[in-house]
Amino acid sequence: KVLRLKTESGVLERALGDFNVEGVSIEWKPFLVDATLEDLNNALLQKPSLFHFSGHGQFKERDDQGSLVLLKDKQDKAPDFLLAEDLAKRLRAAGVRLAVLGACESSRIQGKSPWTSIAPALVVAGVGAVIAMQYEVEDDKAILFDQAFYSALAAGLTVDEGVSVGRLAVLEKSSDKGVEWGV
Repeated sequence: KVLRLKTESGVLERALGDFNVEGVSIEWKPFLVDATLEDLNNALLQKPSLFHFSGHGQFKERDDQGSLVLLKDKQDKAPDFLLAEDLAKRLRAAGVRLAVLGACESSRIQGKSPWTSIAPALVVAGVGAVIAMQYEVEDDKAILFDQAFYSALAAGLTVDEGVSVGRLAVLEKSSDKGVEWGV
């Protein structure tokens, strides 16, 4: 499934472009495109407070494992699956305080242990707040959530308030039977 990552990065830049919360500043780092594990590790050396991932995630029921999909290398674009526990170790070491995971099934819990899913693994590792998806969400709805969520943060709202604003924005653009607002 092709994601509109360029559109999403533009939405994030616009939403946070006028960030003006007293005592808080934003220092932008470039968006990683077609990221490999090495790219991720190098970016985390900068010790970001906020980690935003837009891409694919999966939860393999037979293995009870959640993972994010990176690339093994940029030439052949073969997938490389970063397991929840491995991501958690990296984000903890970097001091990430907020993780926003725009990846399907990044908070899906099923099976023997809830801690093998990405979002719970991050919380257990000490990431203060994690926003993730339980199931698949249409790309346009994920982008809409991001726009509203980050605009709310830029206006000085808390993470919880931002999540509510993001969900309401998705609900307003969903059909009567749409469930993306709660995913």
